[in-house]
Amino acid sequence: MRLITFLLFTFISLLLPIAAQAVTATTDRALIYEGETFVLTITLDDDGTDSAPDFTPLEQNFTVLNTGRSSQISIMNGQRSSQLQWQVALAPKHTGILSIPSITLGTQHTPALAIEVLDLQAAQTGARAPDVFMKAEITPKNPYVQAQVLYTLKIYHALSLQNASLTALEIDNALIEKLGDDVAYEEQRDGKIYRVIARRYAVFPQASGELAIPSLTLQARLVDVNTTTRLFSTGRRVHLATDPATLNVQPRATTAHRYWLPAEEVSISESWVREEGEVEVGQPITRVITLTAKGLSSIQLPDIALGTPADIRSYPDQATLNDTVSEEGIIGSRQEKVALVPTSEGEFIFPEIEIPWWDTNTNTEKIATLPAYTMTVLPSAASIAATPDATLPADTDMALTPPFQTRQDDTLADTSTHTLLKNNMWVALSIVFALLWLATLLLWWRSHKRQHTVVGHPVNTPANVGLKQAKHALQQACKNNQAHQTQAALLAWGHAIWPAETLTNLGQLCALLKEDDLKQQIEQLNQALYGQAGRQDWQGSRALWSAIKRYKVDLPKQRHSNNGLAKLHPL
Repeated sequence: MRLITFLLFTFISLLLPIAAQAVTATTDRALIYEGETFVLTITLDDDGTDSAPDFTPLEQNFTVLNTGRSSQISIMNGQRSSQLQWQVALAPKHTGILSIPSITLGTQHTPALAIEVLDLQAAQTGARAPDVFMKAEITPKNPYVQAQVLYTLKIYHALSLQNASLTALEIDNALIEKLGDDVAYEEQRDGKIYRVIARRYAVFPQASGELAIPSLTLQARLVDVNTTTRLFSTGRRVHLATDPATLNVQPRATTAHRYWLPAEEVSISESWVREEGEVEVGQPITRVITLTAKGLSSIQLPDIALGTPADIRSYPDQATLNDTVSEEGIIGSRQEKVALVPTSEGEFIFPEIEIPWWDTNTNTEKIATLPAYTMTVLPSAASIAATPDATLPADTDMALTPPFQTRQDDTLADTSTHTLLKNNMWVALSIVFALLWLATLLLWWRSHKRQHTVVGHPVNTPANVGLKQAKHALQQACKNNQAHQTQAALLAWGHAIWPAETLTNLGQLCALLKEDDLKQQIEQLNQALYGQAGRQDWQGSRALWSAIKRYKVDLPKQRHSNNGLAKLHPL
């Protein structure tokens, strides 16, 4: 019945006296599919009028996309004639047989026309399948707030698409991230081969309730590149739009605790970066913890609370965020790095870490767990080397008496006689020690005799000399902003002040200091050494060196005789 009406309407239009028409109207097609566009051409014999057509009546059934005007002049047998022409691109608002009303140009009127618009869904079978259409797929329909929603747009076209433009996806109260590049492939539907362009988005609703998904609009020119006239064909315009949709966003679950991480899967893992062998006091080690969530972006993942035992200094680095695109959407990860420096030996327990999250597949709360970790820290090699042996081998009869005694003759005689009976080697050593002792007395006597009449002046003790040298090296390292050289110079400076202490790291040095300001500056140096990788903003000359200059060093006081020479320690 619809086809009969269309043919009857067209037949009546043809009965109008064409010769009497000074204005005409034609369409490039009489049958189109839903979403396609067509062009209405109006031609007017130029009679000197400047009248422009009124396209307002077209807006009842069509959307006016754009208009264009052109003129033609021809001379035949000395007779000059001209025409004005308007071309209007129209997009039907609904399906069925649509009337193109008469258009007025001054006193002239175009004839009424009709065009048939076929339903796209009904036409996607058999020979009547359209040359181009698109659809949107949205999952899930009832997501949780801040959970991932996958929006996939697919454009099917059997002919070539040219000058195509697609509106961007914009949704209020939602974060939107495009998932990679468009994917192109071929698909056969009802015996017709289509080229498919798929574009995917990840949508994260930020509020519960209804979430409106607007329609996306595609405008393009559809060209059949296989026709013999393809070099001169401009094709036909298409104007397609997806159906709008509404999602019902669920609020945060009332049973969820601490974190709200609605995801398909969440996991936490750790690794340790260190030198080969056992961990020793003062040896830096890096702990790396990675939190991964399927269906969440990295910016949605929380900070990880890292529990660090006492006697282990920690220097956290800035977190690293990363998003990976997969077939199921976004996989977000957050990586935390922290440099650790043990300051004492023993066993240290790093506590268990728990990250609660909401499983969107089962609608239940789950917990991602990182088990507790036990680290064994051994004494440093330097401290072991500096520690004297507590016992001697069982078969050793060597006396523990120092070689120098107040009663030299008796002790040496007794010791030499006793040792000679045990081992001839110790006899020789005792003789050497005695000779060295006598030489020392002789040198002291000669020096004392030569200088007893000289007015004394303060002299530098070995402790003072070592401290000055260490302080000078420290000053140069600070001024050059050399973190590692400054560390070595600080340890030498500390050893000059406390020679009895074994200093292998800056933590041990801080334990001996009393000035909080200097401790703070050394902590910043340690962070520059073992904290953020590649850090170059440490300026030792500005703060650390100033704190060193202010620090009051208390060296052991030396007594001076009247002649200014320090007394020798008694033998």
